[in-house]
Amino acid sequence: MQILVTGATGFIGSHLMEVIPSEHKVYTMGRDGIIPQIALDICIHLAWNVRPGYQSNPDNFDWIQYTKSLAYALQELKCKRFVGVGTCAEYMSSPEPLQEDALLGADSLYAIAKTDTFFALQDTSMSVAWGRVFQPYGPRERPERLIPSVITSLLKGVSVETSPGEQVRDFIHVEDVATAIWKVAESSLVGAVNIGTGKPTKVKEVVNSLGTMLSRPELILPYLSGTLDSYYANNEQLRSLGWEPKYALRNGLKSAIEWWSHEISRNLPNRTSACPAKQNVFYPGRG
Repeated sequence: MQILVTGATGFIGSHLMEVIPSEHKVYTMGRDGIIPQIALDICIHLAWNVRPGYQSNPDNFDWIQYTKSLAYALQELKCKRFVGVGTCAEYMSSPEPLQEDALLGADSLYAIAKTDTFFALQDTSMSVAWGRVFQPYGPRERPERLIPSVITSLLKGVSVETSPGEQVRDFIHVEDVATAIWKVAESSLVGAVNIGTGKPTKVKEVVNSLGTMLSRPELILPYLSGTLDSYYANNEQLRSLGWEPKYALRNGLKSAIEWWSHEISRNLPNRTSACPAKQNVFYPGRG
């Protein structure tokens, strides 16, 4: 098959490129927006602005238009299938596992734009699947997000203040996200498909686990404010494709620790002190 991947150098995209079987011809598209003038079988669209502040950035709405333009151009080139990537934040919070037909209730510009994009894609003639990714983490994640920020602070002996961590999330290792997206891409599933482990985990469990695994639990300092929302996946559709996660949470956190340990030793001097500095670490939302 001939496959186009946008966002191939990003957090999820770079891992996806490693799991697409070598017998397929893969094209990537950069910021110039030039689409290969060939008969494509699948487009996997991962490109989006997720730099700090992305959840409230008005340019999310520019990405709706960009994605629509991309989809219509691919339709003209007779592309057969389009796989977009959304977010669990498109749903309303629920104490129960979220199914693909659960109520939508996005409360950030990012999630609203993702939902609008999903509906806009239904007007094309392509087979369209929409992977709603729950809480990805792992190597190459942006350093300001929850897990990397806690890991890097603890590795440098810097204490972190977090929310009480009662929020429930579905943490899924980025390699498992990549294999799930590929399973969806090569399937015939259409519409929304949840990409999560199906296992609810409180944020404080992750943060405390990192403190224990790095032997610095005393550097985890409670913060006074936080939310109580809950987002975890019913992933029956995904599992129907034969997908299973490779990483249990502890093993996934271990891989993230190892990656960030290497990054710090390669790029940054060690910083420790008898009276550690503080870094405020706030959970960065649901996207």
